[in-house]
Formats: sequence, C-alpha cells, structure tokens
Amino acid sequence: MSSSLSCPVLIVGASLGGCTAALELAKLGVPALLVDKSSFPRRKACGEGLSARGVAALKSCGFDPRERSLESAELTGYRLVDGARETALHSSEPILGVKRSILDATLLELALAKPLISLRQGAVVRDVDREGSHFRVRIGSDVVRAQSLIVADGAASPTATRLGLLTPKVSSRRVGCSSAWRVVRGALEKRVLVVLTRRGEFYLTPTGASSVNISLLGDARFVAECGSVDALKAWLSQRRGLLGVELEVESPPLGAGPLNSQRRGSAIGSAFLVGDACETFDPIGGMGMAHAVETGLMAARAVRECLESGDIPAAARWYDRAQQRAAREMRGFTRLTSWMLGTGAGRAVMPCAVASGVATRISHAAHSPGRASGWRLLLGAVGAAS
Repeated sequence: MSSSLSCPVLIVGASLGGCTAALELAKLGVPALLVDKSSFPRRKACGEGLSARGVAALKSCGFDPRERSLESAELTGYRLVDGARETALHSSEPILGVKRSILDATLLELALAKPLISLRQGAVVRDVDREGSHFRVRIGSDVVRAQSLIVADGAASPTATRLGLLTPKVSSRRVGCSSAWRVVRGALEKRVLVVLTRRGEFYLTPTGASSVNISLLGDARFVAECGSVDALKAWLSQRRGLLGVELEVESPPLGAGPLNSQRRGSAIGSAFLVGDACETFDPIGGMGMAHAVETGLMAARAVRECLESGDIPAAARWYDRAQQRAAREMRGFTRLTSWMLGTGAGRAVMPCAVASGVATRISHAAHSPGRASGWRLLLGAVGAAS
C-alpha cells in the first residue's frame, strides 16, 4: 500500500555527508528526512583517517568525535617507507584514525536524537522528478514531495543520474581496497605507516589502541593480487620487524574505485550534491571524509537559504563557489601527494621536500581549518589545473 508525504528537505544517504547536513539543518531549525538503502552500522571501503579540518567541521554542527568516547587514535603524522629509505612527516594538526562504521553509526544516532530529523532505513530511492521548484521522489512504493534535496549517496550516485547529472569521466586508473585488523601482539605507533612499492602503496592507519585499517592504492591488478586476506597476511608476516606488531584480520577487504573522478557538478535547482556524489579524491590524508563533512555543512546552509529567501539560483551559486573553494585545496593536495608517492620523480624529490619543510607546510595548509595562506593558494592553483 503506497502513501504520500511532504517534507522541506529530503537527504538521500545517511553516511558522513548526509548526517552532517542533517545535524546542521536541525541546528538551523529545518526539518529533514534521511533515507538510506542500508542498515547501520555498516562497513565502507575507506582509509578511516579524518583530517583536522574534517574534525572542525563536525564540531561546528555540534559533534566532537574526541568527546564522544569513540574508539579512535590521534595520529601525529606519517612514516614513509620506500625500500631501505624511511622518511618521517610530522603533522602540525593531529589526524583522527577512526572506524568508519562507528563514526557513521554514532553520527546517525546523534542526528536521530534531534526531534526535527527522521529516518527511512532500508529504503531505496527508485525515481526522482522535478516538479517546478520542488521534487517528487519515489521511495519504494511511497512518494515524497520535498522542497529541497541533499544528495549524499556516494560516487555512483543514482540520484544524481536521475536528476540528469551524468556520471563523471574517470581521470585515474587508481583503485583501492581497505580491511580492518586487530593487534594480537605489540603496540601501534601513533602515525600512519605508508609503504611504497613500484605498483602502489600500502597504508596502515591506527583506528584505536588495538585496531588498524590497511588500505591499498594502485592499479586494479596490484589491488587484486595484493589486497586479499591471504596476500596481506603474507605481506604482514614478511614485514613483522618493520611493523612491530602482529595482526589478525577482523573484516575482509572491501574495494572502491576508480578514484579521482572528475567533478560531476554541485547543484541542480535546489538539489545539492555532497561528498563523493559531487567529486571523489584519492583517500589520502583524510581528504575524502573531510570533503563529505564540509560539503554537508555547506549544503544545509544553502538549503536554508532556499527555504527562507526562495532565491534558489543565488543559493546554488553560493554553494558552487563554497564547494569549489574547499575542493580545490583538497584536490591540489591529493594530486601533489599522489604524484610524490606514486611516481619515480615524485619519490626522488620527496626526501628533499620533507627535509626543507615544504611537505609539512603543504600538509598543514591542506589539513588545517583557517584562513587562506600562500600555501593554500598554491594548493588551489594545483587543484584548479586541468
């Protein structure tokens, strides 16, 4: 039996971007309905590192992950291993290692504690039509009419496709996978360990006192050959001295990619795309998670402007500019970092960049919330280049 209902804002996707938008809307006094096809908690393919700017964005909507007693780890930087050569890169702002399943579920719980926020879980969006300045959305057999949409349903984003925004072209052949492991012997260091190989990279990110995420980035063949549980066990066994810990698998690998797709677009009418639905990045330095959180905040503010002033084009223009400012810096950082870690020329100059402090300044500019600086302008220029 079908039903019909209306709401000011429908948020498609209840992960980081969607829940951040919901929390901000509740703070602004705007009711919203969250819809997600999955149940929580759930695992997602993710590097599980959140930059300081992502933490700051969460704080601004009333959620401080460090005060919620979440299992997490504050990380001081990176340990880069390239054959026999090691390089340490200190982060001026701590990176938060946290399991994505825990963070998503906690954010959703906090959002649903707000009287203005409701949830349809396990519900699939089957169709989206524009009706003037409103939207008609079919969820299962039900119809929801919404004044505004926030689209946060991931890189494939069927909702964006139904709105007429084409899937962006892939600009990279890099793919990834991530798996969860627990420590059975030894102690984790408070840094992200990055092990470089000719074909790709291994990232070990502590997500608590005794848990670690292992991610691989590289071409599809590298990830397929090296990303299985058995292959990772063999790799870990061979590098026990380097790691200083013994690990056992907790959750098997999940794949993602291709990464670094071109920008799809940010808005169509009063529908605003956030996170990976708008644009994806290499999951380096917590940029993907930070982008989801920051754009969730921005979309909520744009939606309120639509509802209050009725000037949808002005709100869409503001959102596009705000999203692009943030994305250019993140895009520039991930491009520079991918070049430095993934190419022979980049690896040759990396020790000099670290020793001179250039790498630290670039990392600080990308990770830290705050006003523009020369280094942020540099990242924006790199991010704006085609």
